[in-house]
Amino acid sequence: MYLFSWKSFLLLLSLFYSITVFSQNEKGVTYLKRDNFGSVYITHDTLRKEYEWLVPKEISAEVKANYDAAFFHLLKDTVISIPHFKLNEKLLLNWVPLYILKDKYYVYCPSDWISHFAYLFTDSTIIGYKSDGPDAFIFRNYQEISGNEFKLKVLTYDKTIIQITIKIIEESKQISLWTFNYGNDKDESFLMVNATRVKEYPMVKCDCGDHKCLFRI
Repeated sequence: MYLFSWKSFLLLLSLFYSITVFSQNEKGVTYLKRDNFGSVYITHDTLRKEYEWLVPKEISAEVKANYDAAFFHLLKDTVISIPHFKLNEKLLLNWVPLYILKDKYYVYCPSDWISHFAYLFTDSTIIGYKSDGPDAFIFRNYQEISGNEFKLKVLTYDKTIIQITIKIIEESKQISLWTFNYGNDKDESFLMVNATRVKEYPMVKCDCGDHKCLFRI
């Protein structure tokens, strides 16, 4: 599964800041980068449709069919049972990525939405939303380390076990840090926030019109 690293995102935009002269227009847009191929800018216009795109939608019949296929793929040729856990209510949210730029939080609207993802819990799985349909991560174990830290072992689509550590780092803002451990000291971390709160944050938008793009320095 493709995961978009917030560390890479931060490095990219930090470089934008270092070489780009900021400009404001009458709508309060702050440009980080502009050239013939498109632009990267900050906006806090919460009426923009992109804010709605950040939030996982209700599951349609097609999406459910894709999820069911992913779920039963994990069970094929196995004899594992499906454990069910009573999760801490702090986890039972729609989680979407959050990023830090110049010590401030932002949500991100990519040019190519394949880089966007979100997570939702059930009592036996994590549903991973992405552009080509949801994935199922089946719980193998769940531990509540403290009231704000949780560890899960999950079975992934390629039938490997990974560990996910989730720390609630700002409880009042419902912000958490997710760390995925794939073994061999390969960790990847992401800030996540309750999807219902995305309009509390400015948006960094990568805008290339009808084209997919990634700005490179």
